[in-house]
Amino acid sequence: MKAGDLLAEWDAFANVILTEVGGVAKFGDIVEGVTMVEKLDEVTGLSRKVIVESRAVDLRPRVSLKHPETGETLKLPNSTLEARYLLPVGANIVVQDGDLLEPGEIISKIRARPRRPRTSPEGYRVSPSSSRLASRRITRSSRRSTARCPSARTRRASARSSSRRSA
Repeated sequence: MKAGDLLAEWDAFANVILTEVGGVAKFGDIVEGVTMVEKLDEVTGLSRKVIVESRAVDLRPRVSLKHPETGETLKLPNSTLEARYLLPVGANIVVQDGDLLEPGEIISKIRARPRRPRTSPEGYRVSPSSSRLASRRITRSSRRSTARCPSARTRRASARSSSRRSA
């Protein structure tokens, strides 16, 4: 690496599956119309391959990395596991069958869910400062409710009288 080389790119709208070794991409159980559909983006005019849920339970869409000369499935670095990447439903396949890939290249993108602000059960947005306020409100209201409770009043009165007796 040299100064100024690009280390990584980050896509805020997608999670990606990256290769760990270099090799030839080979599709497995990716059948058009069964486990994959090709969608046309009307804005850009480009088509993309998207993994869809299949009724065939024995099909598991995946991309395997094969050795360019022997055709054998490559092993992951420092492991006995094969370089096979299972693709979840909704994954957009970026590579083509037969592409020569380098380590760190993107195989597929999975659209990231937009993060919604957390809300309380009452529907108020929760942030660190408002959660502290909410906890204070709960504490105050619980104090008020125990003050109105006859058993709490009785306990408090008996505690006062016992402290007066001992003095």
